[in-house]
Amino acid sequence: VATYTGLDRPGMSSSAWDMALAYRAAFGNETFAQIVDTQSYPFPGFDDLPGFELWNDNALYLNDPEGIGGKTGYTDDANHTFVGAVNHDGRHLVAVVLDTTVNKARAWQQAQQLLHESYRFGPGTSVATLEAASSQAPTALQTPTATAQAPGGAAVAEAQAEPYSRARPWLPALIVGAVLAL
Repeated sequence: VATYTGLDRPGMSSSAWDMALAYRAAFGNETFAQIVDTQSYPFPGFDDLPGFELWNDNALYLNDPEGIGGKTGYTDDANHTFVGAVNHDGRHLVAVVLDTTVNKARAWQQAQQLLHESYRFGPGTSVATLEAASSQAPTALQTPTATAQAPGGAAVAEAQAEPYSRARPWLPALIVGAVLAL
């Protein structure tokens, strides 16, 4: 994991398998499962701040009678993403859609199509099995350490790759200049 935010960064990636494991783990938390599978949930206040209702705007939950919710996402590298589930005939079915566009359908609709296709596979029939997560503990990002000597003897930390937007700070000016030149 390159960054805990999930935002684009060199070395950052997640597979459909990773997302399904995370979703399954989240649904193992009763509070999470209850909140995701309800139309609204009372959020408590704090000190002088009053509580308020959190409303579920997840389209799979709102548009599919068997939908129990999910999570949409978007980044420049991942495009549109969605992980969601339905309860069908007593089974909890999960679909993950990554790196998609909305040309023909939204990511949640693509997941819904996958889920509805899975209905033809009866209980006990499997197309895949999620294995338990590795027992290996996640590792923290390493802080750069001095690895070289600059002229004059000062220590210099090894350079890290920067996200695209920071690696080329001159790019927005170039685009604006090109548009103005037109």
